[in-house]
Amino acid sequence: MSCLCGKTYSWAALAVLFWAAAVGAQTMADPTRPPRAVPAEATPEQPGAPVLQSVIITPERRAAIINGERVELGGVYGDARVSRITETEVVLRSAARTEVLKLYPNVDKSIKRDEPARAAGSRIRN
Repeated sequence: MSCLCGKTYSWAALAVLFWAAAVGAQTMADPTRPPRAVPAEATPEQPGAPVLQSVIITPERRAAIINGERVELGGVYGDARVSRITETEVVLRSAARTEVLKLYPNVDKSIKRDEPARAAGSRIRN
């Protein structure tokens, strides 16, 4: 009977080992897999709102890709005219309003100031 009891413990231990491996494999994410979808808060509030997708700047001209449509500086998108194109934003002006489209709308860019000791030019001496 002791032989049968030992086999039972072996099978139970083997079952727990396989179960733990299966659970661990389910929680690991594939780092090469693309994200599932854009989060809901990153999408525009209005379904037809223009989205700036790309900016093209050359020495001769400036253009932007808005909702898949290429629009040159001074060109018309919907009922608005493109009045300014920079590296990170496009300004659309219509008779009713002015709208600024940002290439990275959820990124706030700020200037980091140096610490006062560094700004004063302190040096490390040997």
